[in-house]
Amino acid sequence: MTSRDLTAGSSELPDDTDEFDFESVVESALKPNLPAAALVAMALLRRVLQNDEWLKANGVAIVVITPNGDFVEPTAMAWRQVAGEVRRIPDRIKVGKAESVNRPLGDDNRHYFEVRRVGEKSDRASSGNDSVSLILSGGRTVVGFAPGDRFLPSDLVRSADYRVTMPQPDWSAVASAITALTGEAPTEVLSDSFCRMVTASDLTLASRPNQSANDFVGRLMKLVQGGLPADALTGTPAMPTLDCVHGMPEAVAWGLALARDLAEFHRGRLDWADIDRGILLVGRPGTGKTSFMRSLARTCSREVGTEVPLIAGSYAQWQAAGHLGDMLREMRKAFEQAAAETPSILFIDEIDSFGDRAEFRGDYADYSRQTVNALLECLDGVAGRRGVIVAAATNDPSRLDAALVRPGRLDRTIRIPLPDETALLGIFLQHLRGNPVDGDLTRAARAALGATGADVEKWCRGARRVARTVKRGLHIDDLLAEIRTTVGAPPSAEELRLRAAHEAGHAYMIASEGPEALDVVSIRQIGAIGGITIPERESVAVTVETIRIYLRRAMAGRAAEIVLLGVASAGCGGTENSDLAKATILAVAACTSLGLVDEFPLWLGRPTAEGVVRILTTRPDIAARVTLMLDEAQTEAVRVITVNRGAVQAIADALMEKETLDGPAVTEIIRHHRSRQARRRSPQSTPPAETNAVR
Repeated sequence: MTSRDLTAGSSELPDDTDEFDFESVVESALKPNLPAAALVAMALLRRVLQNDEWLKANGVAIVVITPNGDFVEPTAMAWRQVAGEVRRIPDRIKVGKAESVNRPLGDDNRHYFEVRRVGEKSDRASSGNDSVSLILSGGRTVVGFAPGDRFLPSDLVRSADYRVTMPQPDWSAVASAITALTGEAPTEVLSDSFCRMVTASDLTLASRPNQSANDFVGRLMKLVQGGLPADALTGTPAMPTLDCVHGMPEAVAWGLALARDLAEFHRGRLDWADIDRGILLVGRPGTGKTSFMRSLARTCSREVGTEVPLIAGSYAQWQAAGHLGDMLREMRKAFEQAAAETPSILFIDEIDSFGDRAEFRGDYADYSRQTVNALLECLDGVAGRRGVIVAAATNDPSRLDAALVRPGRLDRTIRIPLPDETALLGIFLQHLRGNPVDGDLTRAARAALGATGADVEKWCRGARRVARTVKRGLHIDDLLAEIRTTVGAPPSAEELRLRAAHEAGHAYMIASEGPEALDVVSIRQIGAIGGITIPERESVAVTVETIRIYLRRAMAGRAAEIVLLGVASAGCGGTENSDLAKATILAVAACTSLGLVDEFPLWLGRPTAEGVVRILTTRPDIAARVTLMLDEAQTEAVRVITVNRGAVQAIADALMEKETLDGPAVTEIIRHHRSRQARRRSPQSTPPAETNAVR
């Protein structure tokens, strides 16, 4: 007999058979009150089981591929219900387990045997073949349930006469189960992508006696979203799945796709070569890179149907083991653990601590070089091992060795941005779960623009502490007071004017490039930062012109101080993250590694802060060129801000009043001033409609 593949939507039926009434089988399934997960499995089976003749047949091998390991037992329960009705199996005849066959099979040909494998490491294709052969040769039927072929006895898979591939759970299947259990159809609707995250245990935990359909949906949402009560020991909320992570859409989209791919790989439907195995997360401290990895592991676990462990390590953690040999041994142990627990995720935090071999100098150069070489060896080893995803995080990708990000290693880079107002609102809601807030939470989200998820968590913790101290509920003013917390004494009015002028210069220079170029500008004190201006996105192509744009942006804060206040402060310089430092590093890169200055075609390596100092002190010709580039950028920035002084001053005044402005607000200020200038130039010839159309 030729094996037939029955999948959702398949129209192929065995020859010379009649369709059977699945509706009656479903109705009878409700009588023994099957659990919710089995009812979902019944709804999914309904789409692929289209006739009964082959279900009645004896001596056939059937393979049933379930959505994940968690659905193996519910699917077997649903199958028994269908087979019991079709084969007319009396209650006294039990469905047998093929792996426990050690006696004659008996005479009743209505009996069939099961193989159930949930996808554990002990589920091997080499085990159970003798029992399968004995049952089939005795004229009995064997049905194997597993999330993938590789978990079932290989002889069962090779000899399968019929193959059933169940679809993933969706809202239609979940809703039918809820309706069957509660006696009413839910009015709340869940997305199909959400339902794919639902496990059999979620459905069981969501079930309650005498509850309404919408109550069931609410409990299910809480379980899948990670809204369980806070951990009893740590007091922190459970880590959400990626569907509930805010402010990093690119990373979330990649993570959800990876989770689906891992599930397909786990079921034997996708080759390992087709899966992303290495990713580099880039973002400021506190933007949620580590939290993203925890949510990724939880999401992958739900999709795969078994735990996908997150194994974390870092240069500092491994180095703490002792001397070089101890460190390398600890690092290799982490990779070996990940390989032993596939599918798994290995996360290397602050990977820039390993450094760049091109920059190593001095007594510790050999030590550092050996650590990077060992890391590369481990990455190459994992690349050839099935089931291990390697992820790394950094605040400064410029410090990475180029070999780490070549194809086959950490070859995909995703940037984690600062959250916008919508994302911040979601993060507040996440950290305040179970703590109702008296007041409009959007006020806190708007006031927090420019902050990170870690800042929000700290503010929520502080606001709850204040509310507990005064023995009352949480109020929006508690959060706003925490957000306004500063380092040291509050800034003076003069300091705020300086900040406002400086950030207004940056904001104008960015926003004037396009209507969606600016994300947010703020003069709020957040940590040690007294002000921040964030572009919406960066240009992809690096050319001479984009270098000039970036340099003008960097120098625009200092230029605005000169134009609006008559003097420049030290706010432009200072640390490696200052405007002047970033502009200098970029200008040196243009001269030495990007090939954008004709006088300097020689590649001298990617400049770091330390490398820039060395280049500028040993190459006076490059130093002179960089000085000229920075002077030209500041001169152009001063010219632009002088011409548009009214708009820049208006942005500064708005910052003094509101502390934070989003991109559209700044764009509207610029548009308003350009419109006023146009009316002043031509008060008679510009009709109102054209004036309003000015952008």
